[in-house]
Amino acid sequence: MDKLYVNPDVAAVSEVFKSWGGGKYHGDGCIANMKKSFKEDAVFDATGLSPHTDGLKRYEGVEEICAWTKYLEEYDMTTYKVEGLYPRKGYNAKSGTVLQKGSFLPKVASTGKTADKRIDEYVQWNIEDGMIVEAKRYSWNLGLADALFE
Repeated sequence: MDKLYVNPDVAAVSEVFKSWGGGKYHGDGCIANMKKSFKEDAVFDATGLSPHTDGLKRYEGVEEICAWTKYLEEYDMTTYKVEGLYPRKGYNAKSGTVLQKGSFLPKVASTGKTADKRIDEYVQWNIEDGMIVEAKRYSWNLGLADALFE
């Protein structure tokens, strides 16, 4: 075997995490960098319930998705782990899906408080022609982060 096969949909999602972790989705360069991985009208659905934030909502378009990454700066996300990327593509399908398992130990920057357990999440990434068109985040135990604001 001369080359290791990398699923192109997994590569697209991996590039998003590489860019996010490398600070490319922070500040003035966010939109330009986001357009390298996300279609212009991509959607990131981060809806969830929390009495301490309005950041858990649906973001439409790369400008709004940059607002999502700005919202994440309320937390110290250095403990975020991508624990698995699982591709799925239907027969002759134009688009693919990657299910991502992740977790993090929430720490709120403004209070300095850190949770004692990790928040688990899954994100379903939908990819067309190597670009993210939609992502839907499923998280539970968000109460761990809510308690850090009190």
